[in-house]
Amino acid sequence: MASSVMISTNYAEKGLTLLEILVVLAIIGIVAAISVPNISGWTSSRTINNDLGELTKLIDYAKVNSIKKKKKFLLVNDNNSKSLNLYQSKNVDTSTNCTSYNSSTFEYASGYEASQKVTSNILAQRGVSRGYTDPSTELCFFSDGTVSANTTGYEISYRDRSYRLSVWITGFYEVLRYSEVSCPAEKRAYDRDNNIIQNWCEVSQ
Repeated sequence: MASSVMISTNYAEKGLTLLEILVVLAIIGIVAAISVPNISGWTSSRTINNDLGELTKLIDYAKVNSIKKKKKFLLVNDNNSKSLNLYQSKNVDTSTNCTSYNSSTFEYASGYEASQKVTSNILAQRGVSRGYTDPSTELCFFSDGTVSANTTGYEISYRDRSYRLSVWITGFYEVLRYSEVSCPAEKRAYDRDNNIIQNWCEVSQ
């Protein structure tokens, strides 16, 4: 009886073997290898979606309030300072010519009295044939509900994720997401000549 107790006690105090420790470390390594990319991807997705949300929120605000207030609104993106700025004309302005920002004509839009900081890269497209290359540009919103035609869209990117936001002259816009594989038929995007835009899929609004 005493011998049996001693054997059980010795076995309980034996602890983990080297092989058991190595197996545990291997499992931890496998879990980490799977988890880290997922966490990184989730962080990238959250960052770019926050910045895309900020951009679309400013566009929606400017589109509605330019009509409501009968003022000209000006959205300025600056990729160098990582900022979005929304201005409104100080006085009623029903003209439809896009003018650049100057402090005597424009002031910060109500509720946006400072630069809105972003993390993603935001480039602008000017005209029909230009790529998304301009790091700083201006988009005007007029009191008749239209927008300036010199800026036709934005491309926003962060790490391995990218979106494109095409702005129509009516002030409406379409959001596309870059995909490494072909888009499903119901999500395919088309250019003005009705050609498929490869690897850019429509995003439900």
